Amino acid sequence: MAEILIGYLDVVAYRTVSGWAYDPANPERKLAVNIFLNGGEAGSAVANIFRQDLLGFCGGRHGFSFAVPDHVNSIWDIEVRIAGSEQRLVRPALWLDEATNQPLPDGWKAGDGTHLYPSLFVLGAAKSGTTSLHNYLSQCVGVCVSNPKEPYYFEYELKRGSAFYYNRYFSHWNGERVVAEARQRNLYLPWVPRRIWEYKPLARLVVILREPVRRAISHWWHWRISSLEPLAFREAAIEDLRRIEIERKLPEETRICNYETALDDDRDGEYRTFREEAKLRTYIDSGYYLEQIDRFLQYFPRKQLHIMLVDDLIASPLEAMAGLLNFLEVDPALATRIQYPICNRSMEGQADHIEAETLAWLGAHYAPHNQRLAEFLGRPLPGWT
Repeated sequence: MAEILIGYLDVVAYRTVSGWAYDPANPERKLAVNIFLNGGEAGSAVANIFRQDLLGFCGGRHGFSFAVPDHVNSIWDIEVRIAGSEQRLVRPALWLDEATNQPLPDGWKAGDGTHLYPSLFVLGAAKSGTTSLHNYLSQCVGVCVSNPKEPYYFEYELKRGSAFYYNRYFSHWNGERVVAEARQRNLYLPWVPRRIWEYKPLARLVVILREPVRRAISHWWHWRISSLEPLAFREAAIEDLRRIEIERKLPEETRICNYETALDDDRDGEYRTFREEAKLRTYIDSGYYLEQIDRFLQYFPRKQLHIMLVDDLIASPLEAMAGLLNFLEVDPALATRIQYPICNRSMEGQADHIEAETLAWLGAHYAPHNQRLAEFLGRPLPGWT
């Protein structure tokens, strides 16, 4: 008797084939599927991804996702078969989202295996004004910014290909000369600098920094008021120092694997959720700024790096933005046309939960890091701890 296997092709969107496959006779079995695009075999995937909509039907973990390879430009036909059988998955009439499945524009390719765009990477740090900076850049004529603001491409999605990157975050590009993305985590993660360099060696990099004690507290408060951080600040900081000590002993490949596993656990659909992001708390070492900058300088020359302080952006936004636009070889006069709201401001109340002893302890912890950064910048850092 032939086995009965069931499944469905949901959609091809953002250069990703999504669906599910299930063996009712063996619910724990994870089926593989083979994907055929435009009449040729493109690859395979395992149906083992958690999907909330399948929870009551087949336990949830039977979804699959397949990134369309970059060499496949236009998509006009698809067939998905369950591996080891001739069974084809049913597909809906509207299986292709044409708007999010465009080939990578010729204007994005450099011709040597690298890319022309994005040309600007706003790197972070977290809770240091990257949202405001993204907003200000979006107001400049001739600048295209990522939408949504924070691409996960270089930290997690690289295997999906550059056509996915374009469709997911930049499909609104209209020929602008400066194309910018702003993902604060790109500054922190040690494997990202090489990935960006391999993608775009001539990229311009912007780092925006905030006094590290206030930054760490703001980072903690962000998760605390969302009910996703059970620990008081001092206990959370001590726990984070333990994590740092353990992680520094791990090989980079192990850290990458652990990071991706943390994002994968209990995924609700195609992209990471707010709750999953909260698992990746890095309150203390996110403030080791010069360590993070040095990792980029292993690949990029200093002239391609522009460093800003959030205090300068708040105190003199027009002057700070004019300096950034000049670095980008964009008319600095455009800074006079920007509206300067402070975006993503932390909610009030965090200071009520921080003892003076904790502030002094953390200030002493950061003092040598701040001193080295001040020497690197060639300027004092008044008000930093």
